[in-house]
Amino acid sequence: GGNGAALVEAPLVALGWKRTTDKEDEKYKLKWTESKGSINYITFREGEQLVNHIPNCKILTNKLGLLCSLQEYERITLLTKARLPRLKMTDFIPETYKLDERVDREKFLKEYQDGETWICKPVGMNQGKGIILLRSRSEINQLLNEREAKFNASTTSRLPMTRIVQRYISNPLLLEGRKFDIRSYMLIASTVPFLVLHHQGYVRLSCQKYNQEDRNLTIHLTNQYIQKKDPSYQDTKEDTVWTMDKLNNYINEHVAAEKGLAGDWVYKILTKQMQKIALHCFNSARHKLHCKMGYFDLYGMDFMVDSNMKVWLLEINTNPALQTHCQALKEAIPCVVENALYLAIECFGKSRKGQPLMPLNSLAGYTVLYCGSSPKTAVVRQSRSVSPLKDTTEWNRQSATARTSRLYSPPRTLPRTSNPHAGNSLSIPAGAVSWAHGKNNEKQSTTTSYLPTINIVMNIGTETATNSKQRQQVQQSVESYHQLQHPLTARTTAETSPSEKDINKFRLTNSGLSFHKSI
Repeated sequence: GGNGAALVEAPLVALGWKRTTDKEDEKYKLKWTESKGSINYITFREGEQLVNHIPNCKILTNKLGLLCSLQEYERITLLTKARLPRLKMTDFIPETYKLDERVDREKFLKEYQDGETWICKPVGMNQGKGIILLRSRSEINQLLNEREAKFNASTTSRLPMTRIVQRYISNPLLLEGRKFDIRSYMLIASTVPFLVLHHQGYVRLSCQKYNQEDRNLTIHLTNQYIQKKDPSYQDTKEDTVWTMDKLNNYINEHVAAEKGLAGDWVYKILTKQMQKIALHCFNSARHKLHCKMGYFDLYGMDFMVDSNMKVWLLEINTNPALQTHCQALKEAIPCVVENALYLAIECFGKSRKGQPLMPLNSLAGYTVLYCGSSPKTAVVRQSRSVSPLKDTTEWNRQSATARTSRLYSPPRTLPRTSNPHAGNSLSIPAGAVSWAHGKNNEKQSTTTSYLPTINIVMNIGTETATNSKQRQQVQQSVESYHQLQHPLTARTTAETSPSEKDINKFRLTNSGLSFHKSI
């Protein structure tokens, strides 16, 4: 049941961890939930527990939150550096207005031209729920009148959903005549220090041929939740999801010559552009995201390519769909989840010991976009920062040796062994596995391990200022930005061998899954 519960459970059990279920138990060591509402952040024990949601992730995963983060990032960068960020919103975000703010709404009504199609989205929903296509001024006026009536009739607890309105991309690149988008992933594997990675994901296609005039949403929205509503889905579902390899081959054979593209455009251009956009979005929220040792998060990023081969970001989703309805999803999603867990746990273990996060045991399909200061120097580096919006560069442009020598003290030499989880290239230390087996392992390893022994809970069911006025604006903007920043903390916790009682603790209820071990 739930959203990919088995995919989360399998790799952890394979490492020897024990499972129990009790959503009221706050003694867990790692908690994976669909909603951050299931996490008690007040009782969260930093450096002792892991949870798979950053508390204020809505500044990325809520459509309005992301829009505001990007707009604020551009505004602060312009004030402090007298230039826009290297990547501008207009480079990858379709023209967007806040429907519930008067100034933005009036701008939209002035901008709208008869015959255009715009797409109206509720800011806090996913899977295409609540989306409306607006094709005429009369439809826009009808929507606004209905919202005003609902607002006037509603109590404060039942106000209409906040919405944005976005210019519809009317010239999508088509695959076999069908509309498509790309679901890729951004993983924040650690917040103390930050480690951000990207996974290229997979391709989602509609069942039917594209026709902009058709009002059927299954033609315009390509996610599986919407496509399942198409009568032909059961017969065509295997062709509604492609691997990135298949997309690359299709572009090479059917698109590259016509568009004058270099070979392997998907890997050489598309993937790199998605990574640049993901990094830019992270940078827009980096100094506002809450940071505690043990926070990590996996986001689904939806991209679209138009007929001019321009890459657009549609949205970022928390709790991305992990169901594997067809063969391509079975190939793509399990490794995304499995290695997200391995990376988060590895980073947690290193952070607790004050070790540098890099190099990682294995990226296993992920690409590092950003790595912050080591835990020992995180607070010091933060206090030295002149600007909260200092641009970052892609981690992968630098050699691992240069990165390590420049940012961190030399790491300890730690033994590494092959991963006991069959079929996975990630190297898992022997120490973690031995401890997981407790008394059943006669020669229990005492080797220091990258991975701490972990207890998991998973519930099943986001020009320089030259005059005093300009300087005052800059100062106010920077102070406002810093007020939203959560202070970084870093500490090292001694690791102790788990007791037999902890290792054998196992419960099962309908409320969730949990694994108990000592750290």
